[in-house]
Amino acid sequence: MKSVKLLLIVLTFIALFTDYSLAQDTTQSISSKIDLLLADAFNKNIFSGIVSVAQNGKVIYYMPMGYADWQSKRPFTQNTLFNIGSLNKQFTEEMIHQLVKEHKVFYDDKLSSYLTLFTLGIGDKITIRQLLDMSAGLGDYLMDPQFRKIRDKDFSLADLIGIIENEPLLFEPGKDNRYSNSGYVVLGAVIEKVTGKSYEDNLRERIVEPLGLKNVYYSKSEKVKQIDRAFGTMIDFEGNKKSIDDISNSTPAGGIYSTVEDLLKFAEAKRYSKLPSGKKYGLGSFAGGTLLWNCTITFNEQTGYSYVIVANVGKIADELVPRIGSIIANESYPP
Repeated sequence: MKSVKLLLIVLTFIALFTDYSLAQDTTQSISSKIDLLLADAFNKNIFSGIVSVAQNGKVIYYMPMGYADWQSKRPFTQNTLFNIGSLNKQFTEEMIHQLVKEHKVFYDDKLSSYLTLFTLGIGDKITIRQLLDMSAGLGDYLMDPQFRKIRDKDFSLADLIGIIENEPLLFEPGKDNRYSNSGYVVLGAVIEKVTGKSYEDNLRERIVEPLGLKNVYYSKSEKVKQIDRAFGTMIDFEGNKKSIDDISNSTPAGGIYSTVEDLLKFAEAKRYSKLPSGKKYGLGSFAGGTLLWNCTITFNEQTGYSYVIVANVGKIADELVPRIGSIIANESYPP
């Protein structure tokens, strides 16, 4: 009987050791392949930033490559701030879901129930749900000449609403779908109206504090104070890099500064369905960027993997996302 128990103990130990060894081999293989992928992009002068990969909540890969400022060769740190672009639309969406959970907002409510920025003929046709899924017919305030006049100034959410309310609809609400920065600014205004607090205060109370985020900066004045921030990078056809410190005010549609660590926490909260709203995602990939920036979060509940790419170079994070996904799935990918 003792020999049987001893045999079971030995077999269990062997199984555990084998599983551990396989996990170590898998992690090492993933890390080596991502190293090669990033080296390829870096050597082609199209990547500068940080990649972090977690499995079941544990960081298994972290790699900074390039510089926060290419002129001074200032290196990245774990606390380096990046412009996350439209990724903060995910913050705005989460806050709306929280307000729905609190019965303060309803998805199929008319926009005119909260704001009178449009005539009733238009405001009665647009719903909160349509603003969320970008089927409301609103366009992009970033392309409006009036916004370009105030872009570098200390503009307010009210200033943006003043621009958006004068823009014509691109299509009848609910009849089409078009990417819309304006729609998420309007959602930000709804959040302020319903709560009686600023978007920035809501961001802190509803996202930053509940998730334990450490470095999230909304206003231009707060961003300027942060020394450890990356500068956006312009690259010419010869591969020469010019760093541009293009700080401006954030909006509910984009422009917040944050770190790879905080973005990974947010991605993990989505993967675990532990956001304050209780909204369940399971898996997803979201991106934000400009000509000078590109940041992404990707997560998958079934595989247990989450990864974040923050880049102070435009477009490259979007290209790396599916390739890193292929590496994790042990599949081939294009160079």
